Amino acid sequence: MENLKEKEKLLQEIERYFDCLLSDEEESILVRKLATTEINHPAVNEAKALMGFRTMEQSISKLPQDMKGVKRTNIRLRIMQAAACLLLLIMGVGYVSYSTGSDKDSECLAYVNGSRVSDDEAVMELIMKDITELNQGLDEAREDVLDEIEIFQPIAEMAGSGVFPEDI
Repeated sequence: MENLKEKEKLLQEIERYFDCLLSDEEESILVRKLATTEINHPAVNEAKALMGFRTMEQSISKLPQDMKGVKRTNIRLRIMQAAACLLLLIMGVGYVSYSTGSDKDSECLAYVNGSRVSDDEAVMELIMKDITELNQGLDEAREDVLDEIEIFQPIAEMAGSGVFPEDI
């Protein structure tokens, strides 16, 4: 009987999730519940799939034998590597573009809102402004990823320890 009440309560929370009525805290609690529940219902399975969950048996069975127990790559490191690659790419393109105009007659040009800008310093300022905006967007994306990781970290720790709330 208690399992039926728990199932109905979970289904109501999932419905509120799909209707965008949950607060951030309630959504975090729902994510944890979905990660640990054994309730088998189409709505629960759909919510799990939407949030990227698979059962532990599915995840472990798809790993090669020698990969079981290996920790995942540090996501922060990957983000920093992507940022460094992006910055190097932008700087490389800028350098090549700037250095190919070695003739005295060549101009450094930019078009802003349909207006031609030919002052070298103004063009370089525009490029630096664009690079700064890209870096700010990258920082915001990194913060969003880290927020998502914080939501799933307790679940990953529970899965790694093999201890689930139902076992306690």
